[in-house]
Amino acid sequence: MEKTKIAVVGAGIAGTTCARELRKLGNEVEIFEMSAKDKSTRPRQMEGSINLLQNIPQIEPDCFMKKIELHSPNVTASVKGNLGFFYEVGGTNGIDARARKNIEKLLPIHYSTKIESKIQLQDEFQIIVAADGYRSTIAKEAGLIVSKEPKRVGVAVGFTVKGDFDPELVEVWFDNYFSYRGYSYIIPFSKHEASLVSASTGVAINRETYADRLKELAQLKKWELQGGWSDFENWYDFSSYAKDNLYVVGNAGSFTEPAFGYGLKWAIQSAKVCAKAINEKLDYDCLLRKKVLADFEFFGLLRKFFDSAEDDDYDNFVKSFTNPLVKKLAGSGTSLFKNKWMMHMIFPKIKS
Repeated sequence: MEKTKIAVVGAGIAGTTCARELRKLGNEVEIFEMSAKDKSTRPRQMEGSINLLQNIPQIEPDCFMKKIELHSPNVTASVKGNLGFFYEVGGTNGIDARARKNIEKLLPIHYSTKIESKIQLQDEFQIIVAADGYRSTIAKEAGLIVSKEPKRVGVAVGFTVKGDFDPELVEVWFDNYFSYRGYSYIIPFSKHEASLVSASTGVAINRETYADRLKELAQLKKWELQGGWSDFENWYDFSSYAKDNLYVVGNAGSFTEPAFGYGLKWAIQSAKVCAKAINEKLDYDCLLRKKVLADFEFFGLLRKFFDSAEDDDYDNFVKSFTNPLVKKLAGSGTSLFKNKWMMHMIFPKIKS
């Protein structure tokens, strides 16, 4: 029986995950990546997976998260326990770079090859998977995107900093000074290096302003600034996530939740759902609604909180984590969305 030839455009986490799954299922797969071999495809930083909000069991953690300190303008709270884990992304040793190196042993990756149209691939490949990020020209060309402009614009500004850090601790700031309508955090790479980030999701902001405010925070904490970066994320409305022989996964399908800007979990999930849909000839849109998009409804509620939060709201949010019962539940790794009492305690104004 002749194998199905599949082209995956993009060698990020979504692309490599989908390619690996498709190969396992007996397909002939090749990846096309516009970046050069061994070149970073995104800025290096540390990110966290908090069990309270999401869990990414498919990834081997770089370090376990055992403490969180939450700061609002007037309140600080700390939580300890089974909180989640940290992972490095971007750079030359992040999870995405490691995934590319591992999959190179299994199938071809065509580096420094820019694919802007499915026409470039359709003569050789029966199926094309677009995993080329939210600026995906292939998804636009296919007519899958129905919005002329992004639905939301998020801006992240970050620095690598040097200092003295606890490798198991993440600190998060909720206020409209360090990150308007979002949050800021510091996660350590090691005992002496960390990633400092301001993430504002849902609005367009002045990057320079928030870069300067992160510098203020670094100076206050006596952290030494290293390299800096900024990044944008857009969300588009889709009429469908598959058309003819084309499928979209990861950020190419805007599979990033709207509150905190998390995308890794859903990049992996959409990639696996896509491989299943292709191999079993199932309705990809239907599978996505059940396995991926349903999760975003919960984060949509949190987005409403951020969209209108003022200092008092942030103070009340952080204060809720001083409640012994909330601290106990959070420290146990309990999902916030599966506990209605906890949701009401932390977000009393949010109505589903």
